[in-house]
Amino acid sequence: MSLFRRKPSESDRIDAFWSWWSQEGSAYCAEALAAHDAQRAVPALGQQIDRLHDGLAWELAAGAVSEHALVVSAEGSPELRALTRRWLLAAPPASETWSYSDVRSPLRDLDGASIGLRDGELLALDEVTVAARRTGTRLDLTVHHPSFAGLAEDVRLRIALLVLDAAIGETAVELWIGGITPSELAPRDGFGLVPLRAFVERMQSEYVDPDGVPSWILLRGEGPRGPVVAAVTVPLHPATSPLLTHHVGLLVPYAEVTDEGLPAGASLDGLQALEGRVAELLGSDGRVVAHESAAGVRLLHAYADGATDAPDRLRRAQLGWGEGAVEVEVTPDPAWDRVRHLAT
Repeated sequence: MSLFRRKPSESDRIDAFWSWWSQEGSAYCAEALAAHDAQRAVPALGQQIDRLHDGLAWELAAGAVSEHALVVSAEGSPELRALTRRWLLAAPPASETWSYSDVRSPLRDLDGASIGLRDGELLALDEVTVAARRTGTRLDLTVHHPSFAGLAEDVRLRIALLVLDAAIGETAVELWIGGITPSELAPRDGFGLVPLRAFVERMQSEYVDPDGVPSWILLRGEGPRGPVVAAVTVPLHPATSPLLTHHVGLLVPYAEVTDEGLPAGASLDGLQALEGRVAELLGSDGRVVAHESAAGVRLLHAYADGATDAPDRLRRAQLGWGEGAVEVEVTPDPAWDRVRHLAT
């Protein structure tokens, strides 16, 4: 008998969860919900999700295409987003009874809706008021509900996040909402969650096309070596691509420059072609998200799925760049910290 047991891999844990779910979990949870006794499912389902990873959030909700939905969320943790996405990709097809998600979806109808809190209390969403201030591509929000009076700050913030998830969905909160201030006092210029949803949808449409493809914007600034020009995708956030956990930085020298040290002429055309080759090498396992140019050097930022060979493909690739040696550096970065300074 072996003295040491191999620790189950992420893939093992995901497989074990779906095996339990297909054999007994789905039927057990459906029976509990049919009996209006969701709490009966909590111990068994919670134990199985804890075996996936500590710190995951989960809920049983009404499904958009099914009677019930099982949601397992990273709850904003960059380190857990890839796990929950792989859990979702391994899920069985949606049925009349069950569908699955790795993010909380917004409620379809906010009128008269409420959300349940941990103590069993219902919070009426039509009593929520918010005030918004746009900063770049994000909204800073003040969130108020009458029940906030007397609650601790961390409790108010947790409830505010649940309210916003219900109104616009967990992903939209991560992508488009900046600071969140829960307030015991109603804001003077406050409005309800229905107008907030419309506001966020309009702002998203400015930057993301109907197929979900982000747009590119240009930024200019000054660095220690002179003027810097950057092109970045919006939104620039790991929630857009949960599996892309590894930053791939390519430092590319260029020969033809403007007086400011920015790329020009044949070098500019060559850099654009090089970016296309990098995107082609990554394929569906990654994408280019930004680049910065200054003083004769371009830093190309890409993210890749670290569970594939995409990072190594770029390391090994013959990029055919004739204006100097290209340096490639791969770094685990599930939070996309390497491009945080470029987020708008």
